[in-house]
Amino acid sequence: MSFWGLVVLVLIAGAAPPAQTPAPTIGRVVAEGAEVFDRADGTGFVVAELAPGSRVTIDHEVGGGWLAIEPPSSVFCWLDEGALDRTTPGIARVVIERAAPRSANPRARLPGLPLSPLRRGTPVTVLARKSRVVPQSVGARVFVAIEPPAGQLFYLAAASVRVDEGEAGALSAPRVQVAPLPIDTAVVSPGNSLRPSTLPPALVAELARVENAQRAVLRGAMESWDLDAVKRGYQDLANRYRDPDSRALLEARIARVDQQSGLAQQARRFEMLVRESRARDSSKTITQSIPPPETIAYDAVGMLQRSSKLVDGKRVYALVGEHGTPTAYLSIPPGIQTERHLSAQVGVHGQVHYDAYLRNRVIDVDDLTPILEAP
Repeated sequence: MSFWGLVVLVLIAGAAPPAQTPAPTIGRVVAEGAEVFDRADGTGFVVAELAPGSRVTIDHEVGGGWLAIEPPSSVFCWLDEGALDRTTPGIARVVIERAAPRSANPRARLPGLPLSPLRRGTPVTVLARKSRVVPQSVGARVFVAIEPPAGQLFYLAAASVRVDEGEAGALSAPRVQVAPLPIDTAVVSPGNSLRPSTLPPALVAELARVENAQRAVLRGAMESWDLDAVKRGYQDLANRYRDPDSRALLEARIARVDQQSGLAQQARRFEMLVRESRARDSSKTITQSIPPPETIAYDAVGMLQRSSKLVDGKRVYALVGEHGTPTAYLSIPPGIQTERHLSAQVGVHGQVHYDAYLRNRVIDVDDLTPILEAP
């Protein structure tokens, strides 16, 4: 009998009286190293790994072979310390309009993607874990560990769970998923669209012209923003219109341009660091070994093997060299076949960077080609 057939039979045979709270459905992990994800997707962020025999509380079936479960005891989240009032030990409250907890894995260097946002005033339980400091271009962000917020669910492959007779209880209807926090659209707008009614009509027309030029620049990639001409346009208006309302609005526009120019500079700096890192990794690859002529076009060549390593919470594969040690770890996106090429010699194209924690290269794979199939 199928997993869900057993659940339905038990529910029909032994429904609880209406006055009682239905018992939850308890599943038992039957797979080795069952991974818990922050979303119903095998490419999501791994937040825990459960041993066979671990018990999980199943909330509902997601579909596509996934179960939504309540957070196992080992699961926690990261939350930006700047979003919290921590005056009460162990308990904190959100003090900004919306704060997004992030998925956590103790072995990942960075927090994962945002989860459902918390509104101002929401209480959270702060855990006795070391904070995670994430360097920024100016200063750093500090994330504190918290218990998963009430109602936050995580995901497990249905094939890795069994529900024993007598453990099948109530299942919730599938919940509406709350989208992660959107990107702040204010960053890519000229500024506050509200204008005082006292602005001179001539200024309103000239202001619209400069704002349109600013919007055209902001439609491009952030690292390509060049706002010098826009800033000169606002400054020229500020020099000609000196009444208090006009002056205040134009100074706000100039401040916004300075903010956007600073973001563009940071984006260009980040792109430069990435290019330098890739160049260093390429030079290391060349000096370590010279690949045979037939594989010279690949970024790396080796035997594909499963790995227990995680990079930012995501499972990676190992590329094993001729000496039996990993020469790189591969982050493989959905759609690229891996199972059929395990233990085969493969060539890899992708983006190469160095991981200090693994002390090895990590390749974000664009293409994987078998060179010599497994025996």
